[in-house]
Amino acid sequence: MKWLLVLTLVALSAPGFAQLRLEDARLRGLPPGQTATAGYALVSNGGDSDIVIVAAHTAVADRVEMHAHRHAADGMMGMVRVEQVRVPAQGRFRFEPGGHHLMVIGLKRPLLDGENVPVTLVSDTGLEYEASFQVISVLRESTEHSHH
Repeated sequence: MKWLLVLTLVALSAPGFAQLRLEDARLRGLPPGQTATAGYALVSNGGDSDIVIVAAHTAVADRVEMHAHRHAADGMMGMVRVEQVRVPAQGRFRFEPGGHHLMVIGLKRPLLDGENVPVTLVSDTGLEYEASFQVISVLRESTEHSHH
């Protein structure tokens, strides 16, 4: 049975303002020696206002960037950095393979399959939301998340 990781994000500086929830929050577990990985999650906003995420960070890496896959003029698929993503009021935004995703760059140590890694999302108003992303080895990823 597929597990479903549901986490509630808590606004650290203004409780009750925004209601973000992450489902299936995960980081790709890669072989030792890799210095970057990707993060995915379904982000739901239960609040009455859009939430614009402009940054993210985690203690296990030098930086976290938001990226998207885009088709270039020559038809090739490429990855580009995006400055923000908008989670609409009462709506959702998906970080997913082949679309928008989090790039965790400059890993300070190998990530262990099954471990939970704290990641903080930062809104354009400066609010910070902390969530836990579970590391899923690429060896397990294809069977557990093949429907994405």
